[in-house]
Amino acid sequence: MNQRKKINLLLIWFVLITLFLLSLGLRAAATQYHLDNPLEIKEKVTPRELIDNPAPVSNQVLIFFIDGMRYDKMNEANTPNIDSLKSTGITFSNFRSVLPSYSRVNYAAFASGTSTNITGVMSNGFTGPIDLPNLFSVAQKEGLTTGIISTGSWNQLFQPWINVSIEVSGEYHSPNSDLNIRDAALATLPNNFTNIQFVGFNDVDALGHLYGAKSEEYLAGIEKVDEYIGEIIDLYQDFGQLQNTTIVLFSDHGMADDKGHGGEADDQTHASLILGGEGITNPGSTITREVRINAVAPTLLSLLGAPIASTMNGLILFDSINISLKSKAIYAIQLAEIITHQFAVSFPKMNILTKSAKSFYSEQLGIIQNNISTIQEMFQQGAHLEAFNQATEINNYARTIFSNLLFQYSSLMRLTRSMTIIGTITLGIIVLFLLNKKQMIKIHSDKVLSKKLLLPQILGTASFFIVTISIFSIAAFTYDPKNFNSVAEPLVPNLSALFIGGGTAIFLPWLIINLLQKKNGQKTFKTYKADFLRASIGSLFFYSLFVICYAFYYIYRYGFWPRWSIPKMADYYAFMIISVLSCILFITAIVLILVLQRIIRKNDKIKQQPEITEKG
Repeated sequence: MNQRKKINLLLIWFVLITLFLLSLGLRAAATQYHLDNPLEIKEKVTPRELIDNPAPVSNQVLIFFIDGMRYDKMNEANTPNIDSLKSTGITFSNFRSVLPSYSRVNYAAFASGTSTNITGVMSNGFTGPIDLPNLFSVAQKEGLTTGIISTGSWNQLFQPWINVSIEVSGEYHSPNSDLNIRDAALATLPNNFTNIQFVGFNDVDALGHLYGAKSEEYLAGIEKVDEYIGEIIDLYQDFGQLQNTTIVLFSDHGMADDKGHGGEADDQTHASLILGGEGITNPGSTITREVRINAVAPTLLSLLGAPIASTMNGLILFDSINISLKSKAIYAIQLAEIITHQFAVSFPKMNILTKSAKSFYSEQLGIIQNNISTIQEMFQQGAHLEAFNQATEINNYARTIFSNLLFQYSSLMRLTRSMTIIGTITLGIIVLFLLNKKQMIKIHSDKVLSKKLLLPQILGTASFFIVTISIFSIAAFTYDPKNFNSVAEPLVPNLSALFIGGGTAIFLPWLIINLLQKKNGQKTFKTYKADFLRASIGSLFFYSLFVICYAFYYIYRYGFWPRWSIPKMADYYAFMIISVLSCILFITAIVLILVLQRIIRKNDKIKQQPEITEKG
């Protein structure tokens, strides 16, 4: 009779979840540098040509960028030059960053005129250059010149499309570069007035990270950059460049009162935008509706008479710009074509949709395309106002249908993932049960999961969570994205939780067993060291159940490795850190199991020794 193969269930468990979580955690870390979106469309879209040639109303744009300037703090600071821009331009009081509200994410969204799912830029880890059509590349293609004066980030992202690139040295999150940027601008611009001139200031963001948005230092930073902006505007005036120039002043995100940004909170997403100068209507007015940062590039391109790239999904701010009705109709039609085209190339990727859903959305796509054709004919007949109104309406309708499609697809994907998770777990249990029942394998856990060890094991697991919560409370740390603006911020509390909490989970069960054995008048470590190891292994096992449940939750929400949709950043950071750091504890559990097996084998040999001697 064949001897059944012994399978240590816990050893297999820890090996499998270590490999599983390590692969997921490292893949999540790689997302810092590029999001691998399952609905990627930028390689599929093709240009949507303008129906006619729009008339440009501006041939020069001066863009002031103030990193991290929150809207309400801009209003609170003493800023005579910014106030002058507000009085002669349009202020957007509900201007918002895209998510996550990190700098490079919004640099990409601003210039490429599109959202995070298309840019693929999800963190400041992305170094560029960005592989999308953008404000600078489209302008160059149209024969316009471009210039950037800033620290390295903007230059890295858009270097291939910049005619005059001045990179000013300065440490990240260090408030020491704006004076150098001012000096570089005043020295460079007189001989290099480009059609699109970008000047980026960073000290406000740096001061926000150091002191928080409620600090006097943060307000002082805004006031200082206001002085520099005034000097550059004066230079444009002195050289006769200001009269025909459109001025843009914007920030990429807000700033938390207690430092940082990156999350969804109002103070972190509430950025600043002012449009003024050539081609801007209604001077001194304020627009209160929500406007996203990806709307700026399409709006500026329409002022310059340039086409909108087919990857852009930001809306043109038609009510803020003084272009002709004909030009408005041209761009409204192109926007409708672009979003419909993005809809059309995304739709075939959604194979999970039911037959009836596919039929419905296919029908809606056909209706939208037919409407656009009708609007184009209307435009050709000279009915520009009606063409503009109907193109705007069909654009909004297409966006609504597309949004509904994405929501339905996301819901179905979550259902599919939940069924896959449940099915995989169930199948694994059934296979193990049948193999054990048919005596093909013998499942054991080296008596780790026994009733007498249950209390120390559960207390060990509970102690890990208590210690972790205590450390996070003392450090005032959560997985809020604003706590991840540098590696150092999350490093100390998480490593402390790992080593102190993990050490407690391992050694507290030993202590409890030791006390119990002493109470019963029994010997402790040497005689019961196997039970000590079993208690520690069991403690880590119960902890692993919580971790694997969280991993399944993450997969349910955002997708399987290696491709997933954009996660909530708090979930993302928690998942990435917990997955990777927990593997250290699980590798420890594997080592303890191997040591336990060696002790058991040694004890078995000792028990067999008298029998061998007697037989001899």
